Amino acid sequence: MADLNSLKLTPLMASKPSDKPYTGHELEIAGAIDKIVDAIDAAMDSVEGDIALCEPAAIGDMETAITDLETVVGDGTAGLVADVVELQEFMEGTDVILDSHIDWGTGANQVSAEDIPIADGDTLFATDNVEAALTEAMTDLDAAEVDIDDLEDAIPSAAVLHATNQQCLPFYFLYDVTEGSASIKICDADAPFNMEVVNVIVQPRASEANGTVKITNGTNDITDAMVCATDKTMVTPATIDDAYSTIAEGGTLEIVCAGDAVGDVKALVTVIVVKRPV
Repeated sequence: MADLNSLKLTPLMASKPSDKPYTGHELEIAGAIDKIVDAIDAAMDSVEGDIALCEPAAIGDMETAITDLETVVGDGTAGLVADVVELQEFMEGTDVILDSHIDWGTGANQVSAEDIPIADGDTLFATDNVEAALTEAMTDLDAAEVDIDDLEDAIPSAAVLHATNQQCLPFYFLYDVTEGSASIKICDADAPFNMEVVNVIVQPRASEANGTVKITNGTNDITDAMVCATDKTMVTPATIDDAYSTIAEGGTLEIVCAGDAVGDVKALVTVIVVKRPV
């Protein structure tokens, strides 16, 4: 440290370092320099600028102030680390919207889906933000959702073939056979309800010598083999075996193709069934 007794005091700066817009560690250094300025100013008031005439107490105040400055400057690294930690805590804090990144969340002052606008060029929503649009979409989806069990229960009783009432509504299984196979499952052990096959319509969509299509329950033939060797020539079964035409819920309904080149058999197959009572 310099020998203060050998110094002559000169007029000091008009403003203090802390008057500047410093922050963090710079502000700590400026504050330490302020203390030195204050101590020298106090001494100048009574000794007319000659530091040799200063009281020991005034000298001690200046020495203490200079020591404080040396400490602050010497702790520069620690001060910088503290500044970084403080900045990190601020950036990781909750309820803060920062210039450097978006603080996503649903807390106070955080950015959530409610703050994100939607363009909605097709005017699909009555609202203008993502959160409300999602709520609106889910509400519409819930209203439109149809449960299979409820749908089945809603089928009128006329859809079921009863012993005393032969009026019923048919159900259609439509299958486009684009490449013939010896086993094409319409229902593979997952028939949706008890049903009876009452008719089949085959529309050939290619000519295949000796090509045929029949319907089975996975084991036994329900229909005879319907010839579909000629393109566009519609065919229906000559026979339907009532011993096997009823398919239990969870049962199998199958198309079986045959021909000189079975893969060339192509047809639109419509299987018409009625719902049977349990």
